[in-house]
Amino acid sequence: LKILIDVCDAMAFAHAEGVIHRDLKPQNIMTGGFGEVLVLDWGMAVLAAPGEDVKASAGGTPCYMAPEMINPPFRVGPRSDVYLLGAILFRFLTGQAPHAGKSARDSLTSASRNEIVDPDAERMQSLDPTGELLGVALQAMATEPADRYQTVGEFQAAIREYLAHEESIELAARAAD
Repeated sequence: LKILIDVCDAMAFAHAEGVIHRDLKPQNIMTGGFGEVLVLDWGMAVLAAPGEDVKASAGGTPCYMAPEMINPPFRVGPRSDVYLLGAILFRFLTGQAPHAGKSARDSLTSASRNEIVDPDAERMQSLDPTGELLGVALQAMATEPADRYQTVGEFQAAIREYLAHEESIELAARAAD
C-alpha cells in the first residue's frame, strides 16, 4: 500500500502537468534499491489540459483497461488513471487482474462491459477481512468516471484512511478468530 501511495504521488504530479498514463499496471511499477518507486512505460501517455478528458485511440492492457479506454468515443482523463490505480489495488488484494480472461479478446470484452472477476473469498478474508480496501478498489473502478474518485488524491486519501486504522482492523480480525 505504501508503494501504491508513492505511485499515486507520481500520477498526481503527471496529472497536474496534463499527462495521462493510460497503461498503469503492476508490471509498470518498479522499486529501486534505495526505496524509490518508479512508474514505467509512458509510451501510451497522452497530453490534456490538467483535469480534462481528451479523445485518444483505444489502448492499454486489456485485463486492466477502464471501459472508456475501449468503448467509443475513447475519452480518457485523470479518472481513467484512477480506474487503473484501483485495478492495481484489486490485483494486489485478489491476485487477479480485474478483467482476467482466457484470451485478450475475452479481457477486452470484459473491460468494455466493466465485468470484474469475483475475488476469492478465502484470500479476501485473510488480506481484507472488512472488505474496506476492496471497496476502495471497486469505487475507483466504477463504470462511469463520474462515480469514481475524481482525482488521484481522493483515491490516495481513501488508502491513507485505511492505513490510519489498519491496526484496529487487524486486532478486531484476530479477536474474531
